[in-house]
Amino acid sequence: MFRKLRLLRAVSAVDFGAPSHRTVPRRFKQGIQEEPEEGRLNLNFQIEPNYLYYSRVNPTEAVHIDLDDFDFVLSNNIDALLPTYTIAHGFLEGGGQTWIKRLVKELLIRENCNIIVVDWHGGSDPPYSQAVANIRVVGTITAHLLADLARHTGEQRLKHVHCIGHSLGAHLSGYIGYALEKVSV
Repeated sequence: MFRKLRLLRAVSAVDFGAPSHRTVPRRFKQGIQEEPEEGRLNLNFQIEPNYLYYSRVNPTEAVHIDLDDFDFVLSNNIDALLPTYTIAHGFLEGGGQTWIKRLVKELLIRENCNIIVVDWHGGSDPPYSQAVANIRVVGTITAHLLADLARHTGEQRLKHVHCIGHSLGAHLSGYIGYALEKVSV
């Protein structure tokens, strides 16, 4: 729980600029949360993403990455020298999409790598404007996860992280990159 609270504080501290409730046209404001009160987090826990890890050791059965416990790094022998791919679904989707499973399979055939599927299905539902706001949070949480992986493995080079996404998942990938620049490794 301590780790999640630290992550949520980090997410609330990142300034993404527009859009915000002040700069978005009124017709899109329905889903964007108001500014939180001083000292309070205004995050919706329903969007908490799930992270599924695949490698050539486990190409069909994902290992769930627990945000509170990074011992999985040691127990699953993540090879920090291999490239790491993140795959993010889009609006109205989830991490179990057929195209994601095929992409995981093809990437693992093509090269020995680490794959992390970002399943943010709790935040990918309508209204679209809320899903757009949610990917900012998920992108920041994912960036912190990748930075923590780098710290725990001691070898992971963030320049070897490749983000793949479809629809809003592509935008989410951009937020991962943006937030990674802000996170100290």
